[in-house]
Amino acid sequence: MDAGALGCYVSHIRAWQEITLQHLPYALVLEDDAMLDSDLASVLRTIVAALPQDWDMVHLATEPDRVVLPVSELGDRRTLVQYSRVPPGAVGYLISAAGAQKMLAAEPRIWPLDTDTRRPSGLKSSV
Repeated sequence: MDAGALGCYVSHIRAWQEITLQHLPYALVLEDDAMLDSDLASVLRTIVAALPQDWDMVHLATEPDRVVLPVSELGDRRTLVQYSRVPPGAVGYLISAAGAQKMLAAEPRIWPLDTDTRRPSGLKSSV
């Protein structure tokens, strides 16, 4: 990893540590250039309500560009989906406390964050 990718990864590791230290049930993690919907809080509540109890990570993305399995209609033209392959990028995601602990335990860290969050690492499937 180059210095920029390493710095990015470290900031996400710190977020996962805070989730664990503060005993948060889940958290929204965003990059500094994420474009937010004005109704983001409502969308997040709807997503969390639709998730199975044992979820780990939800990638937030725009229109899928690969095969997906619809899991739940969220309204306002939004759908919770199971990806056939998680798309690249880590602009934003919801991560549960269990997901944060799994990401903290993952070793070794040789890939950039957006690659690692696309690879199986003991996380429940991303939706």
